[in-house]
Amino acid sequence: MKKYTYYLSLLIGALLLLALLEFIPFHQLFPDTEEKIVDITHFDLHDNTSGSLVQGAMFAGMSEVTRQVVITAHLRISSKDFGGVEFGIPRGWVVTEKCNSYPGGEMDASPGYYISEWYTGSLVEYSRMVKITPDLNFSGLGEGNEGYVVMLLQPENDAHPPEECHVRVSVGSEKINDISVIYPTSGEYLVNFAPSAQDPGISVS
Repeated sequence: MKKYTYYLSLLIGALLLLALLEFIPFHQLFPDTEEKIVDITHFDLHDNTSGSLVQGAMFAGMSEVTRQVVITAHLRISSKDFGGVEFGIPRGWVVTEKCNSYPGGEMDASPGYYISEWYTGSLVEYSRMVKITPDLNFSGLGEGNEGYVVMLLQPENDAHPPEECHVRVSVGSEKINDISVIYPTSGEYLVNFAPSAQDPGISVS
């Protein structure tokens, strides 16, 4: 119960902040007043090679007419990381809203330059990718730059979605024999809309 209350507070605080900053109108995130949060899954990934990390939570919200997934994340990309952070979005879901405060930590910095969405095709498991690209102008020797990301996922073309939503989260980079490898650390996370769900999520790293 304590963990549920913590992540619920994280979600409410993030959404209220974004609504106040007018980056995502609050009524667009939850247009249905009867929508309830039915599942919460947290993630915490740290890439030991580059020193980058990403941590946050996924919130599943549903009502009789809508289903939505809100992802909130804090990330820190180290000064030697050329990969950054990537979110894999599964087939049947689209990103309807996203905002990012990396690299300055402020929502009014220049977040649009560092976040991008890629469509990988409808036949693969993760048909869309949201990438937070490292600030290549940053060449310091410290821990690097950090920021926050918030995304809203909804069913594609208003289709009835499955009873669950898997999201892949990846972070970091490394060089192996002069070969660049991005996202050596990753995990798959699940939120479930089924009322009888017992397992809040899975992760593989």
